[in-house]
Amino acid sequence: RTAQELEPSNPRGYIAESEYWETRRNYEKAIELRSQSEPYCKERERIVELHQYRWRLYFWVCQYDNALADLEQLNTLLGTSDSVRGWYLGLFPSLIRADQGRIEDAVRLNLTMAETQPTNFRAVTSAACMLRMLGRGAEADRMLADHAGRIDFAPSGEAEISPAFMRSAYELCRKKST
Repeated sequence: RTAQELEPSNPRGYIAESEYWETRRNYEKAIELRSQSEPYCKERERIVELHQYRWRLYFWVCQYDNALADLEQLNTLLGTSDSVRGWYLGLFPSLIRADQGRIEDAVRLNLTMAETQPTNFRAVTSAACMLRMLGRGAEADRMLADHAGRIDFAPSGEAEISPAFMRSAYELCRKKST
Protein backbone atom coordinates (compact mmCIF):
# COMPACT_ATOMS: atom_id res chain seq x y z
CA ARG A 1 0.00 0.00 0.00
CA THR A 2 2.95 2.30 0.58
CA ALA A 3 4.01 1.65 -3.00
CA GLN A 4 0.49 2.55 -4.16
CA GLU A 5 0.66 5.80 -2.18
CA LEU A 6 4.14 6.72 -3.41
CA GLU A 7 3.54 5.75 -7.04
CA PRO A 8 -0.23 5.59 -7.59
CA SER A 9 0.16 5.20 -11.36
CA ASN A 10 2.55 2.25 -11.11
CA PRO A 11 0.64 -1.04 -11.48
CA ARG A 12 3.19 -3.05 -9.47
CA GLY A 13 1.90 -1.92 -6.07
CA TYR A 14 -1.63 -3.04 -6.92
CA ILE A 15 -0.36 -6.30 -8.42
CA ALA A 16 1.69 -7.09 -5.32
CA GLU A 17 -1.29 -6.56 -3.04
CA SER A 18 -3.49 -8.59 -5.37
CA GLU A 19 -1.05 -11.49 -5.14
CA TYR A 20 -1.08 -11.19 -1.35
CA TRP A 21 -4.88 -11.46 -1.28
CA GLU A 22 -4.76 -14.39 -3.67
CA THR A 23 -2.47 -16.29 -1.28
CA ARG A 24 -5.04 -15.59 1.46
CA ARG A 25 -7.74 -17.02 -0.86
CA ASN A 26 -9.60 -13.73 -0.88
CA TYR A 27 -10.13 -13.84 -4.63
CA GLU A 28 -12.65 -11.00 -4.71
CA LYS A 29 -10.10 -8.65 -3.15
CA ALA A 30 -7.41 -9.97 -5.51
CA ILE A 31 -9.70 -9.22 -8.47
CA GLU A 32 -10.37 -5.74 -7.13
CA LEU A 33 -6.65 -4.96 -6.88
CA ARG A 34 -5.83 -6.46 -10.30
CA SER A 35 -8.59 -4.33 -11.77
CA GLN A 36 -7.24 -1.23 -10.02
CA SER A 37 -3.93 -1.81 -11.78
CA GLU A 38 -5.56 -1.94 -15.22
CA PRO A 39 -5.50 1.79 -16.10
CA TYR A 40 -1.78 1.85 -15.30
CA CYS A 41 -0.84 -1.18 -17.39
CA LYS A 42 0.60 0.53 -20.46
CA GLU A 43 3.08 -2.01 -21.83
CA ARG A 44 1.71 -4.93 -23.83
CA GLU A 45 3.47 -7.39 -21.53
CA ARG A 46 1.79 -5.90 -18.45
CA ILE A 47 -1.65 -5.91 -20.13
CA VAL A 48 -1.24 -9.58 -21.10
CA GLU A 49 -0.21 -10.40 -17.53
CA LEU A 50 -3.30 -8.62 -16.16
CA HIS A 51 -5.66 -10.75 -18.24
CA GLN A 52 -3.67 -13.96 -17.69
CA TYR A 53 -4.01 -13.65 -13.93
CA ARG A 54 -7.43 -12.10 -13.67
CA TRP A 55 -9.32 -14.58 -15.87
CA ARG A 56 -8.52 -17.42 -13.48
CA LEU A 57 -9.45 -15.36 -10.43
CA TYR A 58 -12.82 -14.73 -12.06
CA PHE A 59 -13.09 -18.45 -12.84
CA TRP A 60 -12.41 -19.37 -9.22
CA VAL A 61 -15.28 -17.17 -8.03
CA CYS A 62 -17.62 -18.35 -10.83
CA GLN A 63 -17.72 -15.00 -12.63
CA TYR A 64 -17.66 -16.77 -15.95
CA ASP A 65 -18.60 -13.86 -18.22
CA ASN A 66 -15.75 -11.78 -16.80
CA ALA A 67 -13.34 -14.71 -17.14
CA LEU A 68 -14.36 -15.18 -20.77
CA ALA A 69 -13.94 -11.45 -21.43
CA ASP A 70 -10.36 -11.59 -20.16
CA LEU A 71 -9.69 -14.68 -22.27
CA GLU A 72 -11.06 -12.87 -25.31
CA GLN A 73 -8.69 -9.98 -24.62
CA LEU A 74 -5.81 -12.46 -24.55
CA ASN A 75 -6.90 -13.78 -27.94
CA THR A 76 -6.51 -10.32 -29.42
CA LEU A 77 -3.23 -9.58 -27.62
CA LEU A 78 -1.35 -12.80 -28.33
CA GLY A 79 0.09 -13.50 -31.75
CA THR A 80 -1.19 -16.40 -33.80
CA SER A 81 2.19 -18.11 -33.44
CA ASP A 82 2.13 -18.00 -29.63
CA SER A 83 2.34 -21.63 -28.49
CA VAL A 84 -0.11 -21.16 -25.60
CA ARG A 85 -2.70 -19.10 -27.48
CA GLY A 86 -4.74 -22.27 -28.03
CA TRP A 87 -5.20 -22.56 -24.30
CA TYR A 88 -6.89 -19.14 -24.24
CA LEU A 89 -9.01 -19.98 -27.28
CA GLY A 90 -9.98 -23.54 -26.40
CA LEU A 91 -8.71 -25.15 -23.21
CA PHE A 92 -9.54 -22.46 -20.68
CA PRO A 93 -12.94 -21.56 -22.15
CA SER A 94 -13.71 -25.29 -22.14
CA LEU A 95 -12.96 -25.40 -18.40
CA ILE A 96 -15.51 -22.65 -17.94
CA ARG A 97 -18.09 -24.43 -20.10
CA ALA A 98 -17.54 -27.69 -18.20
CA ASP A 99 -17.96 -25.87 -14.89
CA GLN A 100 -21.22 -24.47 -16.22
CA GLY A 101 -22.36 -27.98 -17.09
CA ARG A 102 -22.07 -27.30 -20.83
CA ILE A 103 -20.08 -30.45 -21.55
CA GLU A 104 -20.79 -30.64 -25.29
CA ASP A 105 -19.55 -27.07 -25.73
CA ALA A 106 -16.42 -27.95 -23.74
CA VAL A 107 -15.81 -31.02 -25.91
CA ARG A 108 -16.31 -28.99 -29.10
CA LEU A 109 -13.83 -26.33 -27.97
CA ASN A 110 -11.16 -28.96 -27.34
CA LEU A 111 -11.73 -30.75 -30.63
CA THR A 112 -11.55 -27.40 -32.43
CA MET A 113 -8.34 -26.49 -30.61
CA ALA A 114 -6.69 -29.67 -31.89
CA GLU A 115 -8.16 -29.35 -35.40
CA THR A 116 -7.03 -25.75 -35.86
CA GLN A 117 -3.53 -26.46 -34.52
CA PRO A 118 -2.90 -30.01 -35.74
CA THR A 119 0.89 -29.76 -35.45
CA ASN A 120 0.98 -28.00 -32.06
CA PHE A 121 2.11 -30.41 -29.33
CA ARG A 122 0.56 -28.34 -26.53
CA ALA A 123 -2.77 -27.86 -28.25
CA VAL A 124 -3.25 -31.52 -29.15
CA THR A 125 -2.08 -33.01 -25.84
CA SER A 126 -4.00 -30.43 -23.79
CA ALA A 127 -7.16 -31.12 -25.79
CA ALA A 128 -6.72 -34.86 -25.27
CA CYS A 129 -6.22 -34.48 -21.52
CA MET A 130 -9.31 -32.29 -21.24
CA LEU A 131 -11.36 -34.75 -23.29
CA ARG A 132 -10.35 -37.49 -20.87
CA MET A 133 -11.38 -35.30 -17.93
CA LEU A 134 -14.74 -34.81 -19.63
CA GLY A 135 -15.23 -38.57 -19.90
CA ARG A 136 -14.45 -38.69 -23.62
CA GLY A 137 -11.45 -41.00 -23.55
CA ALA A 138 -12.29 -42.73 -26.84
CA GLU A 139 -12.40 -39.35 -28.62
CA ALA A 140 -9.07 -38.42 -27.04
CA ASP A 141 -7.53 -41.69 -28.24
CA ARG A 142 -8.82 -41.14 -31.80
CA MET A 143 -7.59 -37.57 -31.87
CA LEU A 144 -4.13 -38.51 -30.62
CA ALA A 145 -3.86 -41.30 -33.18
CA ASP A 146 -5.01 -39.01 -36.00
CA HIS A 147 -2.45 -36.36 -35.08
CA ALA A 148 0.46 -38.72 -34.35
CA GLY A 149 2.18 -38.15 -37.68
CA ARG A 150 1.53 -34.41 -37.79
CA ILE A 151 2.88 -33.13 -34.46
CA ASP A 152 5.85 -30.80 -34.72
CA PHE A 153 8.19 -31.77 -31.90
CA ALA A 154 10.63 -28.95 -32.56
CA PRO A 155 11.14 -26.69 -29.56
CA SER A 156 9.38 -23.34 -29.80
CA GLY A 157 11.17 -20.10 -29.05
CA GLU A 158 9.52 -19.43 -25.70
CA ALA A 159 9.24 -23.01 -24.48
CA GLU A 160 12.10 -24.94 -22.99
CA ILE A 161 10.56 -28.32 -23.62
CA SER A 162 12.90 -30.69 -25.41
CA PRO A 163 11.75 -32.66 -28.44
CA ALA A 164 12.52 -35.89 -26.56
CA PHE A 165 10.27 -34.85 -23.69
CA MET A 166 7.47 -33.88 -26.08
CA ARG A 167 7.71 -37.22 -27.89
CA SER A 168 7.68 -39.14 -24.60
CA ALA A 169 4.73 -37.16 -23.27
CA TYR A 170 2.83 -37.70 -26.52
CA GLU A 171 3.41 -41.46 -26.37
CA LEU A 172 2.31 -41.44 -22.73
CA CYS A 173 -0.91 -39.64 -23.71
CA ARG A 174 -1.45 -42.25 -26.42
CA LYS A 175 -0.93 -44.99 -23.80
CA LYS A 176 2.01 -46.32 -25.83
CA SER A 177 4.45 -45.92 -22.94
CA THR A 178 4.41 -45.65 -19.17
